[in-house]
Amino acid sequence: MSMSLPTPTLDTARLRLRPFDKADADHLFALHSSARVLRYWDAPDWSERERAERFSDDDLLVVPARELFTGSWRNRKHVLALDLEAPVPDFLTFEGTIAELERQDAVVLAPFVDSLSQEIGRALQYFFTSTPHHKVHYVMLAGGTATLPGLKDRVTELTGFASMVV
Repeated sequence: MSMSLPTPTLDTARLRLRPFDKADADHLFALHSSARVLRYWDAPDWSERERAERFSDDDLLVVPARELFTGSWRNRKHVLALDLEAPVPDFLTFEGTIAELERQDAVVLAPFVDSLSQEIGRALQYFFTSTPHHKVHYVMLAGGTATLPGLKDRVTELTGFASMVV
């Protein structure tokens, strides 16, 4: 049971964040066809302006997801699930969690340590190309997701910079 969340308009001194409007098609096409922008993005470029005109609110759909922790504290795995009909307790066995998600006909996304690590790498690439800085001393990971098993090591491996959880 997916649901979209309302998109608020946020105003700051330098930025206005608002829902997509069909009048934005030219700007959207420029963004999605720019090699400079797309080197940090994992989507193909848009070669036709009509793609921007076909862009819809469905392309921006936000679907609530639940990160589930499976296994013991020392040997846990993470699963991201969508379309849950009922709560699933953490720290079931991995097999038990998958069986419950199948019973609920939920969508299960593969573990996302690699994906998250790649996004962190892209953020660093953007930082290096848009500022005069060319190195960092540490990549500091914070928040609950920072404790994902293997994330710190994978970020270090992909970026070449020491990582730590704070």
